[in-house]
Amino acid sequence: MLQQTQKFCRTCNRPTLHTRNRYRVPHLSHLVFMLVLIVVAIIFPLAWLAVILWPFMWLLHCMANLFSLTPYRCQQCGGR
Repeated sequence: MLQQTQKFCRTCNRPTLHTRNRYRVPHLSHLVFMLVLIVVAIIFPLAWLAVILWPFMWLLHCMANLFSLTPYRCQQCGGR
């Protein structure tokens, strides 16, 4: 997902459009996978371990997304 904002670029010496890439966490996929794991855990009791651990993986995925934000870059010169 592209995020855009208008900022003043020191290199171009004027306001320009700045963009950055942002990865979106697939929350719906995580939720569907959790539901499938619960159904599997009803049949195979050992799968409850995965049901317990998967929310931590989901949280880790969300936290990695927060810390991997790239800086905005000018669309004219590419500077920060």
